[in-house]
Amino acid sequence: MKQYHEILTSLDTNQQQAATIDKNAVIAAGAGSGKTRVLSARYVHLVVERGLAVDQILTLTFTTKAAAEMYSRIHATLRETDHPNARAALESFHLAKIQTIDSFCNAVARSACRSYGVSPDFSIDADQARRLAESLALAFFLEHRTSRALSHLLKNNSMANLPAALFAETMIRHSPISAPIDFPAVFERQCAEMEQLLEKTLDAVYSSAARLGSIQAKSAAAEKLRPILENFPVRPDPSDRNGLIQLLAASDKIAGISKPGNAKNPDILALKEELGNYKDHWHGQLAAVSNFILNRDIIRETFSLLAEFQQIFNTKKREAGILTFTDVSRMAVDALVSNPELRSGYKNGIKAIMIDEFQDDNDLQKDLLFLLAEKEERRECSLPRPDELCPDKLFFVGDEKQSIYRFRGADVSVFRTLARDLGEEDMPRLDTNYRTEKPLLDLFNRIFPAVFLATSGADDTDIPLYEARFAPIQAFRNHPGLEPRMEVHLAFADEQDDGDDPDALDHHEAEAEAVARTISGLLASGYPVRDGDSIRPVRSEDIAILFRSGTRQYLYERFLREYGIPSQSETLRGLFSDAPVNDLYALLRLAVFPRDTTAYAALLRSPFVAVGDDAFTLALLDRISEDPERFEPFSMKTADNLSGTDRERFLQGRSLYEEVRARADRMPVTELVSDLWYRLGYRYSLITNSSIAQFSELYDYFFELARQSDEMNQPIAVFLDSIADTMDSGEKIDNLDIPVERTGGVRLMTVHKSKGLEFPVVFLVDASYTGNKDTNREPVHFSREAGLSINTASPDDCESAGSNWFYERDREEERRMNEAELRRLLYVAMTRAETALYITGKITGKLDDDDDTATPSGISAILARKLEKKRPVYSSFLDLLLPVLSGDLPDNLLIRAISAEDRNSAAETAGTRPAAGKNGARESDWARLDMVPVTEYKPSRKTRFPVTALHIAAERPYSGAKRPRDELDRLLEEQRLTPAEFGTIAHRVIESGFTGLPATVPAGVQQAANDMAKRFFASALGDMALKAAWREAEYSFITRQTIGGQILTLTGQADLVFEHDGEIHVVDYKTDSVEDPEEHRFQLSIYRLAVSEIMEKPVKTWIFYLRSGNAVFVDTEAAASSFFTDLPIIIPE
Repeated sequence: MKQYHEILTSLDTNQQQAATIDKNAVIAAGAGSGKTRVLSARYVHLVVERGLAVDQILTLTFTTKAAAEMYSRIHATLRETDHPNARAALESFHLAKIQTIDSFCNAVARSACRSYGVSPDFSIDADQARRLAESLALAFFLEHRTSRALSHLLKNNSMANLPAALFAETMIRHSPISAPIDFPAVFERQCAEMEQLLEKTLDAVYSSAARLGSIQAKSAAAEKLRPILENFPVRPDPSDRNGLIQLLAASDKIAGISKPGNAKNPDILALKEELGNYKDHWHGQLAAVSNFILNRDIIRETFSLLAEFQQIFNTKKREAGILTFTDVSRMAVDALVSNPELRSGYKNGIKAIMIDEFQDDNDLQKDLLFLLAEKEERRECSLPRPDELCPDKLFFVGDEKQSIYRFRGADVSVFRTLARDLGEEDMPRLDTNYRTEKPLLDLFNRIFPAVFLATSGADDTDIPLYEARFAPIQAFRNHPGLEPRMEVHLAFADEQDDGDDPDALDHHEAEAEAVARTISGLLASGYPVRDGDSIRPVRSEDIAILFRSGTRQYLYERFLREYGIPSQSETLRGLFSDAPVNDLYALLRLAVFPRDTTAYAALLRSPFVAVGDDAFTLALLDRISEDPERFEPFSMKTADNLSGTDRERFLQGRSLYEEVRARADRMPVTELVSDLWYRLGYRYSLITNSSIAQFSELYDYFFELARQSDEMNQPIAVFLDSIADTMDSGEKIDNLDIPVERTGGVRLMTVHKSKGLEFPVVFLVDASYTGNKDTNREPVHFSREAGLSINTASPDDCESAGSNWFYERDREEERRMNEAELRRLLYVAMTRAETALYITGKITGKLDDDDDTATPSGISAILARKLEKKRPVYSSFLDLLLPVLSGDLPDNLLIRAISAEDRNSAAETAGTRPAAGKNGARESDWARLDMVPVTEYKPSRKTRFPVTALHIAAERPYSGAKRPRDELDRLLEEQRLTPAEFGTIAHRVIESGFTGLPATVPAGVQQAANDMAKRFFASALGDMALKAAWREAEYSFITRQTIGGQILTLTGQADLVFEHDGEIHVVDYKTDSVEDPEEHRFQLSIYRLAVSEIMEKPVKTWIFYLRSGNAVFVDTEAAASSFFTDLPIIIPE
């Protein structure tokens, strides 16, 4: 037992000041600073010094897990406090209000929900609410399918996507039941804003046009401008639709003119500057504002439909009693604002409020807390100001640098605003880190000032509130005998690398292999880590691999297995795609779809059958030679040609297949899966093979998916299709939070999952990952200023007005906000490390192992050159670290390259790693072992690929001539488009030439795309396509072909397929600057085979080079067999 003062003196000075502060406070608590300890001490202070009962203290956290931990820590601290008040608090601790903000809102909402037409027995079920919204949205969409507004929105949205995205998603995310959107008011407000903005935009456009016309420059750009400006339309009235369209057409022409190149003539320089200003600002703004003005009727009708659907959805929600967390939070705040009596009851009962992790909350949650903390006499039906709060009721703890849940609605600006309003300059800061060793913290203190835009205490008036500020971290730990380090390992990917070596790892694989190899070295060398006050060798469970996104997690799992290193993943991705449990899927798949050759091949190789190579080949040859409609797996024809062990295993497989086929769809999937796993012995085959034993836990997830399928009464075929989609997509699997026993191993998780955790050794991998590109493909856009706006397509009579002004206005700010969160995410990731931090990623560039470029200083010089060329846009962790890595490196920061030799040696030794320890099996695990032959498991391989993922490995002479850099190259660079992106645009314009429907094209490249389309239609090939009896653009297909000895499922999309004179013609458009048809012959060979299988007619393949207008016939009929048999084909892992 401790006296109260001993509890306090166990804290450092800043912690003591925070725990005992006697006013409303916002405590900034850095990573590893002991904030939970301070919150526990604060609770004891409130009980002992202020004499509060436990039911008068409201303690709120962000997650249920954090609430449980807080409950436990506070209880333990009270239990060790020797004071009568503490003992009384323990006796009534079952009344303690330690909970999540969501659960508190739930209690408030249930007490007031009748005022909003909701029964108090409502359930909070976001998934069920979404399903309700989507089912209602589809019915509503079909009822209004003739709507002009919906027809217009279908220009940019598919019919499959539009109902849910427009109606359901809008209601779920933005329309709480207690505060529905006033759509007519939103529309009127946006109309007024856009009318004012149009006038300002017209002022700017005509002023800029006048300046362009006054510049007397002699250049190609000036010559192109002159006739446009001489015939520039008169200024249109806002209601003059035709006048506005004519102005946009003229503006498009100006925007399509390339700026003059380098010149010293002042007139040309002035022209270049003004033309750039027009293109970068006024043209785009005119197009975006015109989009709203010209689509006003469409937008009005869309808002009217949304208002009607909102009424339907809210009525059904009330009837069903199904709400979302957004509904409940909004209802709680609205109820407290509108009902002073209700508010007074909560105010009088709560004397102190503590909030943990407040950086993860938002405005709505801050409003809730202000309402609970307002002065007792205040009764206005509005939100209180900071000066209307009780002076000592609120105690917020958080770290603005760890606000990383923006995608969930967290808003770090709320934390910063609150800190400013409550006087942060007078607040103690928890700035001592009790987690990380001092040498590592010294590095962090050098790195983070270059990452964040401001530091605490400095002038930050020009820094947006969504940017976190960095404060130097004070070190507590400096344990002798440790070797703290930070290393950066970079895989250099040459831009010209054609990947012709089939044995070399690509840079992603090289990075993953290097991480596994480094971990193996740490374990083998006994790298020292802290264990309390002592030191011991590192164990696998001391190590974490952190990802910004888990997309490539499977690579790290794979190489850890090859090195015999146990691991455990927090999130499943691509379920079973690289694991033995895939065999269960193959057996079930074949039982339901007997003609699935891929499933048959997988089953033959699985532990269920495990025939040898000769028997495997014979079985597949028999399968291919049979009539597909008559074929049955495990035919006696094959069995009669086998002998010995292969025949025995094949017949056992036949027996198993017939048994499972007879029972499929006649019993629950869970029962069938359980039978395969236990009774038929698959589990035993797994746990007795040490190299794959860790996969046994995946059965629990597979079984849970089967249970969910049974619960929804799905037939087994639907279950298998959903599993196949999961395996192919590689997406993470949600809603599988089931208890699985974990027994150590390297932890793999996202940075978000790692928050609040710490590890002796951290690997932050794939640091060059840039995230998803920002697009505006949804039918609505939401911003805090404008609310909901409609992403209308360009009007039919004005293709250049194709952007939503509100999105365009917000886009740059949104990019900056994402960048700000990226800084915070990097901070969270790096500060998980106690002793060692490794950061790995990819750099595009050439590394010469023969000179000093491979040294740390040489690599830094390469990075410095890269930094000089880089635009001020940060989209990856590596982007943020470049300024530090390209400068003078501190002694304990090592930077090294993952060289080509590393890749090749790793590829050569793959599969020969030392095995993990032997796992024993209990007697109870033996069950029908005659069905489970002893076999060495070969990991399943992905067998479905897009055609473009396969490449020819053989080198060949190149006969084409590279074109010099041309006007298109310069245009694409100016418009920041890749050739592939521009190719998609050109395809769209050509397709519009067939359909007669307008194509949405960025104004800056419209002329170039139109020119390419004209070249195609002026060619003999284009003329033949126009006259075709049948044609289809973007012709998609799926085909199965045997390539490299493997049966692969290949998907592809031919740009154009048409029929002429009894022959099918396949056309592939190319924007290549190098015309080398041989480069695309393999791809076209697959296209020819796929289309001929479908159409059953002769097929010819063509390449049409859009830059030059050359149509090249490519003979793929004769080449196909040699491609598939003679040439090595690179098949991705």
